[in-house]
Amino acid sequence: MSISYQFNYATPSTFVESADLTSLVFSTDLNRPEKVSFKGRLKNILLYRDAMLALRQVVVSDLRTPVKDRSAYLEWEGKFVEQLARERLGKVESMREEVLKDIKLLEQERKDIEAWEKENWKQYYKLERPFWKFIQNRDKDLWWVLDPVISVQPDIVSFEAFSKDESTYASLSVNRDEFVMEEEPTLGTTNIDFSKRLADEFLRIRTDNPLDLSIAPEGFTVETGERPAYLEKKIDLPESWVRGFLQVSSASALPGYDFNLSKVDVYVICSYLRRRRARWSPRSLRWELKPKYNIRVVFEPWEEVIELSAKYFGPEPQIIRTWGRRRLFLLEGLIPHAKKFRVHLLGKGLPAFYIAEMPGMVFTLGLSGWVAKDWSGGAVFNALSGFIGDTVVKDIVTKFKENRQYEIDKLPSEFKIDQKDINSTIGYLYRHGRAYYDLVSSKIRYRELSQIPFPKHLTEPSQLEKDARKFMPSLKNFRVKHNPDKSIDATAKMRVKDKIKEISLTMSGDGQVKKADCHCRAFQRKKLTGGPCIHLLALQFKTLDLD
Repeated sequence: MSISYQFNYATPSTFVESADLTSLVFSTDLNRPEKVSFKGRLKNILLYRDAMLALRQVVVSDLRTPVKDRSAYLEWEGKFVEQLARERLGKVESMREEVLKDIKLLEQERKDIEAWEKENWKQYYKLERPFWKFIQNRDKDLWWVLDPVISVQPDIVSFEAFSKDESTYASLSVNRDEFVMEEEPTLGTTNIDFSKRLADEFLRIRTDNPLDLSIAPEGFTVETGERPAYLEKKIDLPESWVRGFLQVSSASALPGYDFNLSKVDVYVICSYLRRRRARWSPRSLRWELKPKYNIRVVFEPWEEVIELSAKYFGPEPQIIRTWGRRRLFLLEGLIPHAKKFRVHLLGKGLPAFYIAEMPGMVFTLGLSGWVAKDWSGGAVFNALSGFIGDTVVKDIVTKFKENRQYEIDKLPSEFKIDQKDINSTIGYLYRHGRAYYDLVSSKIRYRELSQIPFPKHLTEPSQLEKDARKFMPSLKNFRVKHNPDKSIDATAKMRVKDKIKEISLTMSGDGQVKKADCHCRAFQRKKLTGGPCIHLLALQFKTLDLD
């Protein structure tokens, strides 16, 4: 379901190629209050081409288990049976009558199946035709793949997108220093369709001609030589993307286990996965991290161990398992260009971020806990990150719109207000699509996802948060302890069936959940990989005094 409801689209997109220049022009949404524009000549053409093609691979990737189409096999099987019957009739005359009877039975069975199939298709078409007609009349752009959000920031131009299965997030940030600016840009955000045809045009980019990137209200067009202009239409964002952006920003701000990998390390991992394909579970990567020792990667289920060249410099040894490892193939095209890869793991079964640092550009790949667990339907990471509450400080919103970015660690000293009010306001900006967290620079950047306010059901707290608020009065013997390192320990008691159980959590000074324990079934099954349960969330609300 689309969240933008306007129908006046900008002129679509173009590549314009002449004897001495190639121009890439992205259109903007003319209905947006921010009339974003940008025009500059790229210095590193091939790197930008390969990075955008990697983004395209993320957009079209879908690792969900496909439903097998047996129609071709059944057709072949029918022909084979008929052919075999004919051969047997030719060889054994005495079996003719018996075989003919069998053929008649099979033909009758086939007719019955065809009649049943025809009737079912009739019912299907009755539902299908009105559905596609509704989409065509309402918004033809829904026919295309939903693709990158483009933001012009003071220091970067960023491209963000989700995969088809929405388990993979990708962001490409290009430094403004990578452009020879031809005019002063206008800051803002828009979104376009990154189709296969446009990707084919990227493949034709060579170093022979300079490449101009232009984001302009007059259109986003692709022309090459004497070929007719290829127009890319602007699209709108689905609701799941809005929820996904909220959870990606919240998850990337969580503390985790960080280390660097060389391009050889990433190549070794991808190469091994290319050669082997697991046919049974578990299918995870097990990262064995020991301070000042080389990082070891264990490939399950074979228990094959590879010692990488990179070292881990964290404070304590850790063993972290991550799933959906074949999504790492999306980084293969960037290996020749990368200087190094930064890895940010949140924990067992939690999201992981892989950052490819290249000259003048950074490509971030955010993977959900596993393929079937997409970003929009995942854990409530905004609660784990502390970005909860109803307080909205208007001065913070105004300052973000004026300055476009702030480093997250400097917000308390900048605004001189309580951390919980800052977190609540940031959560408000995330939910309304007006900001995102840039893991590369540790900055919160202002970005308007839509020119019209989102529907209320997208911006209001989740059902889990509403239920947690109702549960708060049920917590008894509530106690809070403030530690010297500014962390907070909170405990309370609640009734589990006929017994009184204690629940507890530890939060950092900025409201992030570091440890938690609850006796309910939901928490015991998944721990924090499924997000906080209703009881822990209620305890967190009570600790932050969010009543």
